[in-house]
Amino acid sequence: MNTWILDAIDPLFFGDGRSVGTGEVNGRALPPPQVVAGLARTRQGLDSNGAWASDPERAKTIPVRGPFPALLNRDGSVEEWLFPRPADALLLVGGLRRLLPLDLATWGLRSNLPGAGLAPVGLAVADPSKPQPMRALWRWSELERWLSDPDAPGEIRGVAAPPIETRLHVAIDPATGRALDGALFSTAGRRMVTEEGAIGLGLQTSATIQAGVAPAGGERRLVHWRQASKSLPSAPETVLRSAEDGAVRILLATPAILQLGWCPKRLFDAPPGSVLIAASVGRAEVVSGWDLATNKGRPSRRCAPAGSVYFLRLGGDTTARRAWAEKAWLEPRADSDTDRLDGYGSVLLGAWDGKLTPPAPSTRSL
Repeated sequence: MNTWILDAIDPLFFGDGRSVGTGEVNGRALPPPQVVAGLARTRQGLDSNGAWASDPERAKTIPVRGPFPALLNRDGSVEEWLFPRPADALLLVGGLRRLLPLDLATWGLRSNLPGAGLAPVGLAVADPSKPQPMRALWRWSELERWLSDPDAPGEIRGVAAPPIETRLHVAIDPATGRALDGALFSTAGRRMVTEEGAIGLGLQTSATIQAGVAPAGGERRLVHWRQASKSLPSAPETVLRSAEDGAVRILLATPAILQLGWCPKRLFDAPPGSVLIAASVGRAEVVSGWDLATNKGRPSRRCAPAGSVYFLRLGGDTTARRAWAEKAWLEPRADSDTDRLDGYGSVLLGAWDGKLTPPAPSTRSL
């Protein structure tokens, strides 16, 4: 697969399932995977005149992975890859803290979580301070340290999500070309520039894509397609050794559509005998869209958001576990094969010792 960068020229608009003009602020921080997949497939299927000249059903079989945001240099090349903030990280007044699967049996307690073996996730040592805001994206150099050893010292600065830019529009009467009275509505796009620099959208695909300027997303705003000179990161050796030892954390790099809502039915195709021990999942995201082949709206679906973390104990022998970890890295692992082709559920792996952590006695008193 080739790696491409979409370098935004205009603020990009990607809807979030709500109707335009409802008074709500529409606009995602990053587009859903199916939108990026559609852009890549459309780019391949257009002829020299810009008209569609391909088979829609065949286009849907082209695999696309992404979006993977990236901090760009002035020439549009990738300075550093960015990934969503992990849901097992919590910033408190005293610094960054790690959320862990807790062993309540030491207190003689049980939770009401679904599944007999599912453990709650929380702080092992109590801290009464309020959580502090964190930036939406982490640099790979920061995330690599968190995935390999969350207790290693080091500052996590992160990168802010692209800022929202709201625009006011008026509907036009097609018969007269005049503005319709009272037909004002607003849209909100994302200006893909932060104080750290420009943010591009990366993707991997086998589609045949021509570099250059093309429309993308709602209102056909423009992006520059560039082939990335910097490859996506590979799995750290510490993480692969953790998989060999029988336990990992799975971090969603892109949202995942799962048959059981937040819970993966196929368990990311982990080796037979693998068990889900705990999960830290954010608020569900809703995706919909428009099917150009049928000229109809797509049904709304809920996704486990990017950044969600799943704690797995792996089955199989050490060879099978390492082989799975190497193959799963940044590969879409949603429950449906169709959603995987669209890029849903791309995963990163993190080290974990596979043990439940007994909460400190001070935690119980809070």
